[in-house]
Formats: sequence, structure tokens, C-alpha cells
Amino acid sequence: MFSPSMDSARDVGVVAAGTVLIPMRFVWPYGGRSVYLSGSFTR
Repeated sequence: MFSPSMDSARDVGVVAAGTVLIPMRFVWPYGGRSVYLSGSFTR
């Protein structure tokens, strides 16, 4: 389901030490070939 590059934030060292990463499933039911999701998410 996820490509090997889905963990790109951790690969480039953007995530701070001690940060817990929680994978979330994003479903785009509107067709198309690619969907890009970006943003800032807090509790």
C-alpha cells in the first residue's frame, strides 16, 4: 500500500529525537494518478 519512500521525513533527518511517528491512512476516492498531502498536524 505504501511506497518505500513514504518515510521520507525520517530519511532526511527532519524528525526531532524522541518524536513519535504515527502512520495515518489517507484515502482519496476522487481518482487521479497521484495525490500529495502536506501540512502541519498537532494534537
